Amino acid sequence: MVTGEKDKLQLKKQIAFLIFALIILSFTSCDSKKISNISYDSSTGKFQCRYDNKQHQFILCLSEKTKDSPLVFMLHGAGQNSIFFRNETDFEKTACPNGYGVVYVDSTSDTGWIYSDSRESESELNFLDALAKYLQEKYGFSTSMTYAAGFSSGAFMCTKLAVCKPKTFSAVVSVGGMMPENIWNVRKTNVSPQCGFFQINGTKDPVVPMDFLKTSRDNPNPSIEKTIEYFSGKKKSANQIHSTKLSDKSTLFKYSQKVWWLVIEDETHRWPKSSWSGVDTNEIILEYFEQLNKKNVPEI
Repeated sequence: MVTGEKDKLQLKKQIAFLIFALIILSFTSCDSKKISNISYDSSTGKFQCRYDNKQHQFILCLSEKTKDSPLVFMLHGAGQNSIFFRNETDFEKTACPNGYGVVYVDSTSDTGWIYSDSRESESELNFLDALAKYLQEKYGFSTSMTYAAGFSSGAFMCTKLAVCKPKTFSAVVSVGGMMPENIWNVRKTNVSPQCGFFQINGTKDPVVPMDFLKTSRDNPNPSIEKTIEYFSGKKKSANQIHSTKLSDKSTLFKYSQKVWWLVIEDETHRWPKSSWSGVDTNEIILEYFEQLNKKNVPEI
């Protein structure tokens, strides 16, 4: 074989190898963006999986029927995990008997959910989106009734889901949370958001900036009133907001069918206890989701 033919043959082999390597790389990249390597650890009661080359864990609580049923993601606060949050809230004990699936998810950071402008934050955001779609496909959960509820750092992440993933999460509940400035700055200001929003907080919660208590002054994050106005689609006057005194300390403000605000007098930064607020937090969250599930409900 002449030298020129050898060179051509060698070049063809190199090109073929390069094409093969690119195909393998593309499949590897694609697979890393999917939920994979799912296993169950009976010692912890957690599922484990891989996404974006990271290990994730979650606790899944199912009702007897999952087909077309609602699903709620529960996102813990900073310094907590899924087991702690489950023990703290017992949300599945209220939700599952009413036909809901509940999934408590661990963040990948010891400091809580990453909601900043970073690749790590985008990875966590996309993981929650991918996990929701995986559970919808595997168990048949409703694609229009997938929700998220979080406390503190988990609530911050809920606002990011509401702004960035409203097609997957149709409503979120923020308990002791607010919308961080970086999320506020990327919201779609010209489009009324489709995601429902329910805020729950106490008047003595230092994390939640509030205009009516003047705790939003010198705070770079938007006040909860501005956040609610954003999710409502427009500013409403006092007589357009339906308010109900649920207990001596708790008042529920309904801006619309999809936007609620529960204010608890003198409550601090914690998951509210009925012994103090006079309101069962799990029950009121479920009530919010239930009225969203109903069709043809007159707008407030």
